Amino acid sequence: MKAAKKFVDNLSQEDLSQEYLLMLLNISQTLNSTLDLEKILHQTLEQLTKLVHAEASSIWLIDESAQELYVASATGEKSENIKKVRMPKRKGIVGQVISKNRPMIVPDARKVSEHARDVAEEVSFEAQTVLCVPMSYKDQVVGAIKALNKANGQLFNETDMLRASFF
Repeated sequence: MKAAKKFVDNLSQEDLSQEYLLMLLNISQTLNSTLDLEKILHQTLEQLTKLVHAEASSIWLIDESAQELYVASATGEKSENIKKVRMPKRKGIVGQVISKNRPMIVPDARKVSEHARDVAEEVSFEAQTVLCVPMSYKDQVVGAIKALNKANGQLFNETDMLRASFF
């Protein structure tokens, strides 16, 4: 709820564009049309990917019993590959976002120590720009949303982070 209030408080005229409102409507329709969690996650993630102009995105959740992270949904060319990945709970940019409960914008993932290079190699996808925000339920971090490679070589920004936090 805090993210939603912050998001609404920071709306600009750009945010109120017809395209943006249509995306929110599509998400609302998905939520109201099915009980299939996988479908809800995937369609919502697709809308987020379009909204922040990312090449790919994923929802990472915590498997507490195994102390691992796994991909619940993914978009992009390598989405099926990334869905097979499991990694230690604190590994990678996503693991750091989850453990610290803080969003991150990374201008060049290849230059930061948190980047899980072995995972990038395993799925044959190199992230350059990264946006990652924690997901919480009842004040408990349950996972993170990660968007990769903003279109046209641009960098993710604070507006993208707010938008992703809303999801």
